[in-house]
Amino acid sequence: MIEYIQKPCPVCHNNHPESMRFIESNGEVNRILCKACDTIYFDHTPPVKPIYDLKYNMHFFRPGDIRKAGIMAAKLGELANVKFQKPNILEVGAGNGLTVLLLRAQGFNAFGLDLDQKLAQELKIKYNIPIVCAPFEDFNPPGKYHLIYSSHVIEHTMHPNRFMKKAFDLLEAGGLFCLDTPDTYYQAAASGRWHHFETRNPYEHCCLLGDTGIRILAAEAGFEVVRGDRFDAYQSIQFLLSKPEKGGKEC
Repeated sequence: MIEYIQKPCPVCHNNHPESMRFIESNGEVNRILCKACDTIYFDHTPPVKPIYDLKYNMHFFRPGDIRKAGIMAAKLGELANVKFQKPNILEVGAGNGLTVLLLRAQGFNAFGLDLDQKLAQELKIKYNIPIVCAPFEDFNPPGKYHLIYSSHVIEHTMHPNRFMKKAFDLLEAGGLFCLDTPDTYYQAAASGRWHHFETRNPYEHCCLLGDTGIRILAAEAGFEVVRGDRFDAYQSIQFLLSKPEKGGKEC
């Protein structure tokens, strides 16, 4: 018998075996579905950490990735223009750098955050954009941001609550957090193995979320939900969260 009840759900902390389901063996770990919040997570820490280096990120110059960077830069720019004057914007997981590039082309003070120094150097040479190298949960900049955007990053962490709390802490009061991630809603209907399990390193997507799980994490961090939207074409979900104005909940 798989001892997954030894590892409570990292989102809702459920540890009742009757509300958990084994999904698959994945290398030396197992994927477990918490039916209480639709989170799919690893039953223990993987033996190997994936490497997110320059080679890994150069993969994100596919036509679809380039198109999405343009769409999101326009969407984020509209959000920023409506609510803020001269906002500071952070993209967590710079990838191909194009979202930051296009935001800066609109006149925004936009930065990227990533793990690899070689990627930062490459994007500085190619686009002249600032990329800071640090794990997001350990990132301590001198100031705060008005808008933070993260696309397909949170599922790479075993501790999504820490990720969400860091986003909250780095935002100005009234700031916005735009979170985009694969949606476990689509896993049950997948024909064959869900494509969000098919990563280059088998241990990349270690905590996949759904609508319920994201709302739990957001509430625990102190966020208010502005909206959540599913995107069938990508089998993903995108949430816009707001940090309350001064006087709201602080964690």
